[in-house]
Amino acid sequence: MARYAHYLAEVAAALAQEPPAGDAQKSFEYIGGRRSKLTFLGLKVPQIDRAMKPGFSFYDREPREVLRILDFVWNESPVYEVMSVPIAYYAHKKRKDQLVAAWPTLRRWVRRLDNWAHSDGLSCIYARILEADRGLVLPQLEAWSASKNSWERRQSIVSLLYYASQRETPLPFAKLAALVGRQLDFDEHYVQKGVGWTLREMGHVYPEKTLQFLAKHSGRLSAAAFSAATEKLDKAVKERLKARRRRQ
Repeated sequence: MARYAHYLAEVAAALAQEPPAGDAQKSFEYIGGRRSKLTFLGLKVPQIDRAMKPGFSFYDREPREVLRILDFVWNESPVYEVMSVPIAYYAHKKRKDQLVAAWPTLRRWVRRLDNWAHSDGLSCIYARILEADRGLVLPQLEAWSASKNSWERRQSIVSLLYYASQRETPLPFAKLAALVGRQLDFDEHYVQKGVGWTLREMGHVYPEKTLQFLAKHSGRLSAAAFSAATEKLDKAVKERLKARRRRQ
């Protein structure tokens, strides 16, 4: 794979042309949660998109070769913004069949996750592939739901809907609730944020059933999960859930 090293250098050079719009240390603290092992350049998403806009020299290769190149970039770069390029490339893909074909490679990208932004970027892609081929993706999400790796656990729920407004054929409520339920007692901040975010999105698709789930499990929800799950609810409904939570 060393033959792809010059493509990694090309991507890094394109991003290097962008002046930092933010504080790299603050990016490390906010995106990296003070624990990421990546280097942060302090670039914003529009800057990454702008650096990608002219296209790279390998874009005219056939899709499998482009995937191999971007897989190399993802796995070999130590820089957050450089790793963001492969995610952005597939997040912008309009043809789901191309994403489905890339799934065997893309699903392995979870192994390098160490920050919520890359995690959410992969969830966006995985949710589209799930919608295109449930039989392909759902077994992997179910396997990740019991993983020792917290980022895999986060993928097992955030990838179910990502943003519900983008889903044409969401999974049945029972399946969503079962997978979210497996994470209620997993004590890790980003997993718990994922629990709350997924419950919030479930509420857009299945409002009554999700409220019943929140009422039943309000006492088990972590503070982070409860806050994210209820942030869009009517104030009176939220207060009733808070009162029920205190009693459980």
